[in-house]
Amino acid sequence: MKLSDDSILSALIAYGSPTAAAKALGCSTQPIYTRLRNPEFKAKLDEHRRENLTAACGALQGALLDAIRTARDILNDTENAPQVRLNAASMVLSNALRYTEQNDILQRLDALEAAQRGEQN
Repeated sequence: MKLSDDSILSALIAYGSPTAAAKALGCSTQPIYTRLRNPEFKAKLDEHRRENLTAACGALQGALLDAIRTARDILNDTENAPQVRLNAASMVLSNALRYTEQNDILQRLDALEAAQRGEQN
C-alpha cells in the first residue's frame, strides 16, 4: 500500500509522533521516517504545525477573559472554603506575574526589532 504525503501529514499532525502515526495508518514507521528526511515534506509538516499552534493560541486567548472572571468569582465568593479562595488567589498572582513578564519581553523585542530595522534603512 502506497501512502500519500497528505495521509502521512494528517497522521503526524493528529497523532504527534511517527510511531503513533504509523500505528494509525497501519504501516511501519519506515515510510514515515523516509518522508521526514525529505526537506520539502518536513517544511510542509512544520507549516501545518505552526498553523495549528497559531489556531490553538487564538482559541486559548479567546477563553482567557472567561478564565480570569471565573478565578475572580471564586476568589471573591466568601461562601467558598478559604483554601479554594487561596488557590484562586495564588493562581491569579502566579499567572499575572508570568503574563506581565512575557508581555514586557515581547515589548522589548518589538523595540529591538524596530531599532534594528531603523539601523538597516
